[in-house]
Amino acid sequence: MTNSARASAPGKLILFGEHIVIYGEPAIATALDKRAYVTATELENKKIVVRSKDLGTEIEASFKEQAKDPIVRAAQVALEKTKANKGVQIEINSEIPISVGLGSSASVSVATAAAVLKLFSEKEPSKFEMMTVAHEAEKIAHGNPSGVDTAITTFGGTIFFKKGEIEGLDAPQMEIVIGNTKVSRNTKEIVENVKKIVEDPRVAYNLFTISSIVKRAREALLRSNLTEVGHLMNKNQEFLRALGVSSVELEQLIQIANQAGAYGAKLTGAGGGGCMIALTDMPEKIQDALNKNGAEAFIAKTNQQGVKYE
Repeated sequence: MTNSARASAPGKLILFGEHIVIYGEPAIATALDKRAYVTATELENKKIVVRSKDLGTEIEASFKEQAKDPIVRAAQVALEKTKANKGVQIEINSEIPISVGLGSSASVSVATAAAVLKLFSEKEPSKFEMMTVAHEAEKIAHGNPSGVDTAITTFGGTIFFKKGEIEGLDAPQMEIVIGNTKVSRNTKEIVENVKKIVEDPRVAYNLFTISSIVKRAREALLRSNLTEVGHLMNKNQEFLRALGVSSVELEQLIQIANQAGAYGAKLTGAGGGGCMIALTDMPEKIQDALNKNGAEAFIAKTNQQGVKYE
């Protein structure tokens, strides 16, 4: 019988603090009810084969070559850690939209790490081991990742994250409407653009103001005060706009959501396109308003389970 292991990990939302988290400031992230599923199967030929059912793609790599693909890298690091003398086939099946700020890359990296580590380990790997492997893979996808994406997809729930520190929050499960602008963007490029301007003292002030918003949002979430959480989303968006990471399409959808009665709305992830999010107690109404204005909108639940074996 062929040896295999199967794992899944959730998509994520950055609720507060994208961009500033790279500079050691806090962010709040939550795990979504859309998941990526990975099956790792042992191969005798010492190759790494990555197949994506959704994209219809296949990548073949050797154990030692310099990986250009994050999933190949996740498999390489996991094989190195387990001292496996075999190859592995990775089969990916994901519910998470790609390259829109919902953590598809981190989710697949974490699920790959979990599946390969389990396949070649004598004992079940720890979540910390999975996260460490996935973080190495994310360096290929994002250059210098903060670690927040791999942390939330590994541990799940809702977390208050600062580089090197992860605090699980006793936050309520919320329904969030996600509106996809269908505008593609390059995360590395946007992060680099922000890096160029943060040396300006006026921009640095924006970063510290967002940091104080994140801390206030933590308290509001712990009190389940959704009105305050929504208000702080709007404030966070003002400063993201000032950082130059919003877009005409994002601003239009944010305005539509707020006019339709959302508690608050903002971009999520790198910005420049991708997705916006709206917090509301009437998700169908907000979803309908966004769809009527050209978005691909869907309703997601927050605070979901992290990586797990299937």
